[in-house]
Amino acid sequence: MALTGVLTGFRRLLDLLDENPTRADEAYQALRLRLIRLFEWRHAHSPEDLADETLYRVAKRLGKGLEIEGEDPLPYACGVAFRVFKEAVREKAKHQRVITQISAEHRPAETDLFQEQRLSCLDRCLEGLSLENRKTILDYYHGEKSARIASRRELASHLGTTPGALRVRSLRLREKIEACVASCLEKKTE
Repeated sequence: MALTGVLTGFRRLLDLLDENPTRADEAYQALRLRLIRLFEWRHAHSPEDLADETLYRVAKRLGKGLEIEGEDPLPYACGVAFRVFKEAVREKAKHQRVITQISAEHRPAETDLFQEQRLSCLDRCLEGLSLENRKTILDYYHGEKSARIASRRELASHLGTTPGALRVRSLRLREKIEACVASCLEKKTE
């Protein structure tokens, strides 16, 4: 029953395009090509499939009795194409999220031994800093997002510097610590 409605819709679409069956077929192919170009212009993944889906939906609606204003199916088809494109973008984003999640779940986890070595190296590198620098870097990265901002302002004020200068100082300390940890890990794996 649904197939009959779609076939009826395709016949109505062809009749709207042209009364002459040969010219109607040519007009249909031209409409399909315009839709393909529209999807290509929007960098859609599969323009031909999306154009076919658009025309299928138009025919299905025509089969259910839709009346198109002005008897020109192009504006209506473009509106349907826009919705089909938005659905395809949402589907692609959903697909990408699933792939990212699956790949994250199957990524090999660090071994407990490696994590222990990293923490040991980090402790050793922090101990190598002056007491003031160690306190600064630990206070700089302490806290949650919104609380961290207020904490950093307070820390900058306490140190008698600006938040920007504190950011630069903390970045340099962090780079020094990261280099120290990397060097320490290299020594442990040799």
